[in-house]
Amino acid sequence: MIRGDRRGAVRRMRVERAGCTREVFASDAIVLLNEATVGAMRDLDRLAAAALRETARKKRKLAERDVVSRVIDSAPAPRLFCVELLSEALNSSAEPPGVSSGMDIAGALVDIESVMKKPSGIDTGGSSAVIAAAARFYACVCRYCPPGTPYRKQADRFVELPARRGNSGNPFPDQALYGLLAALKEDVASGKLTTFEELVHAEVYSDLLAQADTLQREGYHRAATVVSGAALEEHLKKLATKHGTGPMQSSGSPKKASTMNNELKGAGAYNEAQRATVEGWQKLRNDAAHGDPGFEPPDNRLVRNITPMIIGVRGFIAALPA
Repeated sequence: MIRGDRRGAVRRMRVERAGCTREVFASDAIVLLNEATVGAMRDLDRLAAAALRETARKKRKLAERDVVSRVIDSAPAPRLFCVELLSEALNSSAEPPGVSSGMDIAGALVDIESVMKKPSGIDTGGSSAVIAAAARFYACVCRYCPPGTPYRKQADRFVELPARRGNSGNPFPDQALYGLLAALKEDVASGKLTTFEELVHAEVYSDLLAQADTLQREGYHRAATVVSGAALEEHLKKLATKHGTGPMQSSGSPKKASTMNNELKGAGAYNEAQRATVEGWQKLRNDAAHGDPGFEPPDNRLVRNITPMIIGVRGFIAALPA
């Protein structure tokens, strides 16, 4: 989860990467998007992309609040039992160590232990206390377990348990999530956090490439190429860190993508054929970003290479996780 001030910066960066320098959302539409997604960037990406597609269909230049409202209403309803408390728990937390600091295992253990030391709802009394404690525990699980992992699936199920026991005999949600955190802590301590990090990266890249697919289908060929190239470059940085070549020069400035590609081949991360393929993708991305011809009529000669690039980058990332 990302706080409000940074959500705006991320949104502007992604719009600029797609080749647009002006604001494409009305201010009240942005507020509505942020409220609906509770700071979840992947949800924000999906809703924003849907709103932009609807805006384009209506031949408007700005995504207005009415369009965003319809997109949100048509999206699946949130599954969280207490959005307000969960939002507070997530937004008051530190950024996920897995995303911001290279999955520091020691830091993750400190974070999990700190959350587990706070009193549970049944210790402090009342269903509202149970909900608040469960929200904290669930937020902690989400920081380290992306959607689709066993821990996240269990957490999603536990978070919907009733805050009162009733006659069902089910545990309280905070009890169940506390036990889940205890098991997660053991897995983190045994060095399995790296797997979580790679899954997080794969999920982020999957979202970017899905956006590139949509842009390509709707005729925004240059933007689709730039977005898929951005996913490739970010993955090369992660591979460089994983294989010890690093994404930064000794002077502290970032390495060029072509340099990282050559160094990764030299380090044995992949072979010469893969290096040459990546180089071709990088050239196509640079042509698109620099405004070179080949992406719009009457010169469409490079458009046929975009879909193979998106498919190829997706396979490259899946074959070489980082």
